[in-house]
Amino acid sequence: MDRAVKIWRVPSSSAHKLRRVDKPLFSTDLIHKSRVLSISWLSNDTLISHSSPAWMRREGPETTLGDEPGRIVIWRWLGWNRFFPPDHVPQGVMRGCISDYRQSESFKILSSYSLQSTTLKLHVSAPFVSPDTGSTPHDPLVLVPMEKTIRIMNITDFKPRKPPPCPLDNVLAEQIRKLNITTPQPEVSEEGHEEEGTQSKSGPPPTTGNHIPVEVSPEDLFQSVEGWEASVTQTETMNRTTLPDINSCELAYGGKVILGVGNKETLYMWRLVPKGSRKS
Repeated sequence: MDRAVKIWRVPSSSAHKLRRVDKPLFSTDLIHKSRVLSISWLSNDTLISHSSPAWMRREGPETTLGDEPGRIVIWRWLGWNRFFPPDHVPQGVMRGCISDYRQSESFKILSSYSLQSTTLKLHVSAPFVSPDTGSTPHDPLVLVPMEKTIRIMNITDFKPRKPPPCPLDNVLAEQIRKLNITTPQPEVSEEGHEEEGTQSKSGPPPTTGNHIPVEVSPEDLFQSVEGWEASVTQTETMNRTTLPDINSCELAYGGKVILGVGNKETLYMWRLVPKGSRKS
């Protein structure tokens, strides 16, 4: 039930010695508004995480309650090179500062999409570069089980997040126009003496106040990113409508096999068939 994202260092240990790690290298709850359900590495400093929908209070002229959709976010950890500098051996003891493990802002959101309220489970397949071939067996993929269908999307098709609007430019121009920059003149009393420290009758200039930029609502993932589907078909003994729904799924064997698990101990399996070959 935690909406915070944390990155911990797991030191090597032996069977006779334990090592204590009391603070993470990175911790923040500014990426997701609700509890985080999964997180995966896409590269050394790039991660993808998704959160569940939640019933939240919405601030406004009248405080109301509303359904906040879940989100899938691709973000970059900006502290990677600081803890793991290139061409250097990592230190045995790593300690960050308080801004790293308490509400850190050392991250950058690259892409963000909203998820449907029924999307709670998904699988991210992000293979690392092979040291032998220098390439990956396939692009990073997201697999989402949806009843009797698995929706598959390529993460490289995710679009960059739109920059949030910044109303500060218009507000600042309006406040500058209202400023009174005339030099205040001293007032003369009835006795003819000037009173120091008095300001002009127009009063002090208005303050600008703090204006927080409004967040841009992310687009729906299934309507914005194209993909393809692996669907359950009817068999000789069972119709498609009587087959159990798919609860979770995973990509295996280097992206050549898709596995799905349903109720009643049901296992679904799809095998990638190259073009031009006959299905077996």
